[in-house]
Amino acid sequence: MPGNLKEITDVGQLLKKWEEEWSTSGYNPLPVLTRMAEIVEAEIETHLKVDPDPFDERHPSRADPNGTLGLVLKLIFKKDNFMDKVTSSLLRSKDIQV
Repeated sequence: MPGNLKEITDVGQLLKKWEEEWSTSGYNPLPVLTRMAEIVEAEIETHLKVDPDPFDERHPSRADPNGTLGLVLKLIFKKDNFMDKVTSSLLRSKDIQV
């Protein structure tokens, strides 16, 4: 079975929840974004424990086709509307120092 199905399902459900609620007035995306970040960070740690080649610059899904990290990243980045909203919000944020 490719990847950790629970983590992939969780990310899919989080994305669905965001798509359903992001346009409602007063929506707070922080719980969804925080949980997604926790999943991605955990999968990065798991991926690094496998001791990948440090010079391998391929996307994690190409380096390890059955790895959860690559599958989760692909799932997140396929959602153009989500990525556009997240990145545009981050770019406009006054809390971020460049």
